Amino acid sequence: MTDILRTGNHDVFLVVDLQNDFCPGGSLAVPHGDELVPLINTLAVKFTHVVLTQDWHPPGHLSFASSHPGKQEFQTIDVSYGPQILWPDHCVQGTTGAAFRNDLHIPHAQLVLRKGYHREIDSYSAFYENDRKTATGLGGYLRERGFTRVFIAGLAFDFCVRYSSEDARRYATRSGSDARSVRGFRRRPQRPARDSNTPWQRAPQLRQRPSAERFHAVMSYQSRPMSTALQA
Repeated sequence: MTDILRTGNHDVFLVVDLQNDFCPGGSLAVPHGDELVPLINTLAVKFTHVVLTQDWHPPGHLSFASSHPGKQEFQTIDVSYGPQILWPDHCVQGTTGAAFRNDLHIPHAQLVLRKGYHREIDSYSAFYENDRKTATGLGGYLRERGFTRVFIAGLAFDFCVRYSSEDARRYATRSGSDARSVRGFRRRPQRPARDSNTPWQRAPQLRQRPSAERFHAVMSYQSRPMSTALQA
């Protein structure tokens, strides 16, 4: 599958949140999330430049249901920057849940970017916090390094990968590179039963996020052979 990738010195592989809490056994597990790790390890070898993101919340973070007495996990509340889903405590700084998977093996990664460490702002995108004003610095890093193509993989597709992909598209447009070169990798897990108790199955849809039609156009452009391989 990796032989269809042709990468160069201006390409960067962005690996999003491959952490214990987002994999089976974690507090906010994505179904079959652990199955991505061998695939991403293999893909990473094709890239000279790799960036890892790490969700990194302080205790008592605004996005935790436990920080709001009387509220339930996966309930949506209004905060200063709009709707906020209340999550189980996850990826708390310095905990095992916040650590990268032990089987993630990308020793040549050049940057670990932590996000979500502002107590009063959640962060899905690798580029901006959820207030859409607070930058993580990743855009500046990519510009300073001269990267013009961004490839993205990781967890979870509907949230952090999605937002990061949308913002990578905007970054590419601003920097003058072709926005069509922003791609994503998704491995489709078997669908859990409708009554599944898996946390991600209970999460509501976000109300203020970019249109699904535009998002999927970005993710699939000129990458059909890669998508087909990943979904097999």
